[in-house]
Amino acid sequence: MPARASFTITDGESTPVSHIFTPNGDNPNNHGEAWFARINANPVLTETVKMVVKDSTDSLENISKPGYKCIPRSIQGRISLPYAYTDPVSGLVLLDYTNYGIFDLKIHPRSSAQAAKNLRTLLRGVMYNALFDNVYDVGERIW
Repeated sequence: MPARASFTITDGESTPVSHIFTPNGDNPNNHGEAWFARINANPVLTETVKMVVKDSTDSLENISKPGYKCIPRSIQGRISLPYAYTDPVSGLVLLDYTNYGIFDLKIHPRSSAQAAKNLRTLLRGVMYNALFDNVYDVGERIW
């Protein structure tokens, strides 16, 4: 299990900006949940990443049976990216809206590490494929 540590993600601006996320909050029960945050002076604008890993609850005996419908390992994540505006009357910086990205990977208990990596790599490919850029960025439909 990887230890929680800071990590950096570069955004999609024309001049990319690095967003450094640091571990935030605690995980006393160590149930696979981790929060990371890029803290802003204005707490309303704090960007967050949440990762949750849930192991399969199936026994090894059941997992080894071909065709058995196992409960898969679940890797869920969410990133939130808030945007602000400055109120013209008060001059306060206020939350305008928040964009979210959510994923939920299901990995079968008999899956090899390579098969899990293949799923993750294909998902990444769909997210970065130029065919879908305008679908994600401006909501165009596929025809």
